[in-house]
Amino acid sequence: MSFGFIEIQRKWAPYVYNNISHVKVKYWPSSQTGVFLSGTRFGLNMAQRTADQPGCVGIHMALASYYLKMKDLTKAEEYLDNASKLDPGNSEVLWLQAKIRKDKSLEQQTKKCKEKFVPPKQGKLKMKDPFKVERCAFPTLTPQEFLLQYAVTGKPVIITGLVQHMTSSPWNIQYIKKVIGHNIIPTRQQSQESRTVAHIIDSLHNNRKSSCSYGWTMTSIGSDLTKDLCIPRYVADDFLQRTNTAYRDSWPCLYIESVGLTEHMQMEPFGLNCWIALFEGRKRFTFVRKEDMPCLYPYCNDNLDIAFYANINKPDLQDFPLLSTFTPLECILEPGEFLFIPSGTAYSSEALDDCLVLSGNYVDLSNIDCVKEELNAMKLSNLNIKELFEQLSSEAFPSKMWSCQNDLKWKEYKHWPRENYQMFDITQSDCL
Repeated sequence: MSFGFIEIQRKWAPYVYNNISHVKVKYWPSSQTGVFLSGTRFGLNMAQRTADQPGCVGIHMALASYYLKMKDLTKAEEYLDNASKLDPGNSEVLWLQAKIRKDKSLEQQTKKCKEKFVPPKQGKLKMKDPFKVERCAFPTLTPQEFLLQYAVTGKPVIITGLVQHMTSSPWNIQYIKKVIGHNIIPTRQQSQESRTVAHIIDSLHNNRKSSCSYGWTMTSIGSDLTKDLCIPRYVADDFLQRTNTAYRDSWPCLYIESVGLTEHMQMEPFGLNCWIALFEGRKRFTFVRKEDMPCLYPYCNDNLDIAFYANINKPDLQDFPLLSTFTPLECILEPGEFLFIPSGTAYSSEALDDCLVLSGNYVDLSNIDCVKEELNAMKLSNLNIKELFEQLSSEAFPSKMWSCQNDLKWKEYKHWPRENYQMFDITQSDCL
């Protein structure tokens, strides 16, 4: 009986060659992990017995990976605990332990929802009609009201009449082509092609066979556009700008998207808040609130981010009946509108037209505790994440916000410390 394969790092290969002669081991050149352990059920049993011998950390890792793929999280955790005892502090072991702990937590949350689920006695399961996302007018909503009524409570909101105040000249796709069209700027998609922005925009319009998106960080675009940009008061108190890490310049990003582009249900990484300013086109969004997220059958992917087995846009209620138990949120974002997506909110989107989007991720008092919790689990596999976690967790970190925060020009937004920090008057206790 075949047991499939066990994925192991190339560095563990010698342990396998030396200790498991009855199991085939082969290199898989196209795989980043390098080596796969494969064979028969006898080979798996052999690996399990050999794992009891001293110094076989790699075999414990291999077996843990196998049981993880088989979704036996308890068994996987058992072998990882053994590996950790043999090699305390091994970053790969610690990372996989963090992944399994997160998977177990997500699995437990979904299990609780299943226990409460009562199928209808008559009729078929069906999705509930979505609620509409609330809209507020700029500038009547104050920064403090936004923080306490929406960010802290985890409630998406659309702010109307805001985007036109973010730039001194009206932005649209043709304006972007005019201002930076001659530039060759690496996209976030890391394409190896060297193409000008104008060429990318033209190809977007000329190729209608498939939908696509191109994005650039604003720091990579440079002053041709940033000199024209203001960051709205609601998201200007971004704690990432108070750090000396790579994430300080990771957002905001400018995206050009073609009509029909669909993004499946996702969540922002490590608990970040998200904002989206729509300059051109329309986009449809569907949201699932944080408390309903377990009903999407979540799991932890290899980046330690949350992904979902269920697809709310094409619901399979037979395999995923919990999709029928909650009420999603929905909106069509119009040109000139600003959308806030709080930490922990799952969402999907569809471009109804060609779109020009500016979006950013950020940290403030509404989500800093969640972000630090996520970073603490992820720091084992990424030095940049470790550095960000340490800076945000420092007792000396400046974590106050300002109730009278104004919109900030790009240079002001990127500058820290600010001269008026002594006036910042919102603390963590105000957000409890």
